[in-house]
Amino acid sequence: TLTSAMLHLEDEPVDLVLLDLNLKGEDGFDLIRDAMASSFLTIVVSANIDRALEAFELGVLDFVPKPVLKERLRTALERYYKNDRSSVITKYLSIKKDDHLQLCPIDNVLYFESDNNYITMHFQDQSVEKYRKTMESLLSILPSNYLRIHKSYIVGVHNIDHFRIRRGGKYEVVLVNQEILPVSRKLYRHVRDIFFQLKKDK
Repeated sequence: TLTSAMLHLEDEPVDLVLLDLNLKGEDGFDLIRDAMASSFLTIVVSANIDRALEAFELGVLDFVPKPVLKERLRTALERYYKNDRSSVITKYLSIKKDDHLQLCPIDNVLYFESDNNYITMHFQDQSVEKYRKTMESLLSILPSNYLRIHKSYIVGVHNIDHFRIRRGGKYEVVLVNQEILPVSRKLYRHVRDIFFQLKKDK
């Protein structure tokens, strides 16, 4: 049941959940919304293919239709192990607020900052929220235009205004709100190239 699944996941830390949307008549989407606020990733396995887009928008890693083909399931698991983000279309992240879940549009987030076992989401309105995922698991469900620029920061390329190089060879990005974040030396060229490619494609 939905309740027993939620209780089990609270007591037993996991990295990946394979989820059927029909949990003895209960809606597995309630678990998906909770999963987005938790530390694990989710692959949906369901005959309800009409809800695939909704699932992807809530940040599931993949949607495997029933009846399950072995090769299709293998592809989904390979996406998990290879961190393949080519088809990710997540639009919302779910955060726990007291006794309920709140869906936050990703487009409202300026950047993500690592904070021990949590991530701090910095929003355009200058508010912040805590999100319970590692940087690696978060990055796997974010669209490909979100890049890790530093061990502590993930930024949407569209939120970058320009780059600058400080004395001593320190790299930085200036965001659209003029906030400044560090860029690691080994990631600078990659982030810069994608930024200018996206500007060229506009």
